[in-house]
Amino acid sequence: LQRLRTTPRRGMRETYRCSACGGTKILHFAHIKDMAHDGMVDLALQKEVSMWSGLKHSAGALEAYVCRSCRLVEWHAISLVGVTTDGTEVIELDGTPDDDVRDPVPYR
Repeated sequence: LQRLRTTPRRGMRETYRCSACGGTKILHFAHIKDMAHDGMVDLALQKEVSMWSGLKHSAGALEAYVCRSCRLVEWHAISLVGVTTDGTEVIELDGTPDDDVRDPVPYR
């Protein structure tokens, strides 16, 4: 149990293997498209759209990895440049280091 808690889980992007079923046939979607006012744009975490001029700002473009066997989808932000936190819609969380985490329920 301790090994599972301390070993970071590596995703399909790093291993080319599904963490759920072990499958090795992985599809990489480098650019996922989304419909916008002016046509197709990259799917992103943040967008600012003007009713008059269309897309004004886009940040945090996404890519996806999909297991052909079990269809698990892993999403990754290609970059976070331009992504802003506002405390309401986008909140930055800062967790404690693993050695400070205490399980409230003991393992039985």
